Formats: sequence, C-alpha cells, structure tokens
Amino acid sequence: MDHLEMVEKLRAHADVGYEEARAALEETDWDLLDAVVLLERQGKTRPGGASYTTREDPREEERPCRGRRDCHHRADRFFAWLGDLFTKGSRNMLEVSRGGSVVMTIPVLVFVLLLVLAFWIVIPLLIIGLFCGCRFALRGPEVEREEVNRVIGKASDMAEGIKQEFTRETRESRE
Repeated sequence: MDHLEMVEKLRAHADVGYEEARAALEETDWDLLDAVVLLERQGKTRPGGASYTTREDPREEERPCRGRRDCHHRADRFFAWLGDLFTKGSRNMLEVSRGGSVVMTIPVLVFVLLLVLAFWIVIPLLIIGLFCGCRFALRGPEVEREEVNRVIGKASDMAEGIKQEFTRETRESRE
C-alpha cells in the first residue's frame, strides 16, 4: 500500500485532514495501526466500536459528497434508479375491463403521473368506474402478482355489492 492510500485509510477512520493524517503516519514511521492509536490518544478518532464491512467506506451512506467524482457517482446511481423506475412503469400496465372485455390499457407510469397531477379528477373517475362495473388489474412483468390484483378485485366486488344494495333499497322504497 502506498503512502497516499495509507493517508486516506487513516482519514477514513479518524476525524483529521490530509496533513494531520500524514503527520501522524510520518511520526509512527508509516505504521497505520500505531498512527490510529496515536490519533485515538489525541481524541481525533470517530467514536464507535469495532465493525467489519465489505464496502470500501462503511460510512458511505452517512457522509455528504466529497469531491466531484463522489457526487457524480451518487448522481449516476440516482439517475440509474430513476431510469429503472421509468422503464418498469412503462412496461407494466393498468388494465380497465368491463363485462369481460378490455376497455383501456395505460402504462402504470402514465397512471401515476395523472394521479399526481390531477388527483381530484382521477380518484372520482376511478370510483365512478367501479360503480359502473369497471374492473381494474395490473399487468406486466413486475406487477403480475395475484395478491395485488386480488385486492383490486375485492374493491370492485365491494363497489358492486354497494351498488346492488342501493338498487335493492331504491326498489323497496318505491313499492
């Protein structure tokens, strides 16, 4: 391990800058363990017990961006996650059917955007659709799960039950 790597390892363990880490290593004849002990005696190490990790920097999630490369790496990860989200949202569909035939299919991404941008319009339309006999289901590689569609189906069944009870009460009141 070269001197620069040793300084960086020491900085990762202690709350010191480059110059202090280098001075501690030079004082201990470039012995990393002795330099850590020296900085611990001076009260310049981070508190906490011993730990083991396979990540290069165990506090990677806790610290803000250090330098351009680190910020670019985080931005790349964020945009990769966002790209995956858009891909999954466009591959999976919300299917609206009535009377056993599919009336409309829209990407989940479009549905979520409509839900966010026009909440007060989309929710009443969904409720009206339920009471008009429409059934909703999610289709696609990531959402083809029976539990989700079963819950959506129960909402449709509940709306159908309410509708039937309402029409029954209306008929009884007329008679």
